[in-house]
Order: sequence, then structure tokens, then C-alpha cells
Amino acid sequence: MDSKGVDRFERRSDLIAAQIDDELVMMDPARGLYYALEGVAPMIWELLQSPRSVDELVTQVSRACDVPEKACRDDILAFIAELERLGLIKLA
Repeated sequence: MDSKGVDRFERRSDLIAAQIDDELVMMDPARGLYYALEGVAPMIWELLQSPRSVDELVTQVSRACDVPEKACRDDILAFIAELERLGLIKLA
């Protein structure tokens, strides 16, 4: 992953997701695994419906949550790295 924000990521289209209360619950039917996202993570997941760079995610999340971009960049980088490690997103 490019920490400078140039790489673009998108979520896998074969995952099944549903909002349940404050969580987004997802299923990977190919592997039979379930995941739950909460907090700002469901918003990032929705943004990844189309290819986005880390810079784009940081800008959109910082605006929506009214926090400085610098404050959320590390968290978004860690979240994207975890989604990539789990195979839930891919390079676009």
C-alpha cells in the first residue's frame, strides 16, 4: 500500500453487507466468514464502492466527521491495511 495516497482501492463486489443497528455486518460467501464494522468504518466501506485513494478517503472522512485530516490519516491507513490483509478490498 502506498502511504502517500496514490494507490486506489475498492471493495470486493461479491461480499454481502447489511446495516444492523450501528454496525455494518458483512459476509464473505467464498470463505464463509463474517465481519462487523462500526464507528466510521461503515462510511469508509461505502466510499470504497468506487475506487478511492487514501487521500480521497481522508478528505471525505475529515469533512464528514469535522476532524483535521492529519488526525484521521493514520487510522484510515491502518483500516485500509487491515481490509487489504483480510482480502476485503483490492487495488483498483
